[in-house]
Amino acid sequence: MAASDSVNDVAGWLDERLAGAGPDLLRVVIKQFAETLMAAEADAACGAGSANGPRGG
Repeated sequence: MAASDSVNDVAGWLDERLAGAGPDLLRVVIKQFAETLMAAEADAACGAGSANGPRGG
């Protein structure tokens, strides 16, 4: 199986699941995405996770 076949299988599986899902699933996915993005932006602004940041030494 080629990699593109595997991606198509996953895309097809996801498409089937999303077709049967209600609007609540989309709401949850968008909420999680937004929270993750905001946390990453906050970490970047604070220098969190960087060895050269204010707390990294």
